[in-house]
Amino acid sequence: MEDQILKKLENHDKRFDSVDKRFDSMDDRLDVVARTVVDNQNKLEQHDIRLNTLAVTVVDIKEQINDIKETMATKSDIGNLSNTLDELVGLAKKKDQELTFMGERVRRIEDDVKHLKPMSV
Repeated sequence: MEDQILKKLENHDKRFDSVDKRFDSMDDRLDVVARTVVDNQNKLEQHDIRLNTLAVTVVDIKEQINDIKETMATKSDIGNLSNTLDELVGLAKKKDQELTFMGERVRRIEDDVKHLKPMSV
């Protein structure tokens, strides 16, 4: 009887050793999983930082675009400016022509005055 009990105990010991080995291998696997989880958390934190940076950049760009939209000239503004510039150029050409004709007239009058001076003396 004692032999049977010893055999059963040895059997249980062997089974216990086998279960203990399985627990050890599970521990190793859990360690790997835990390291992977930590690595993934670090990666997620890095991604969060990058996403926050991108979000801030997008907001800044939107503000800059809104500023540009508020201050940029529209097609109608450019059209009005072009029309005004055309009018000013036209007025400048007209004034130049008038000055040319006026200069010629003044020259003729001066010539006439030169002819009149000797007569009056």
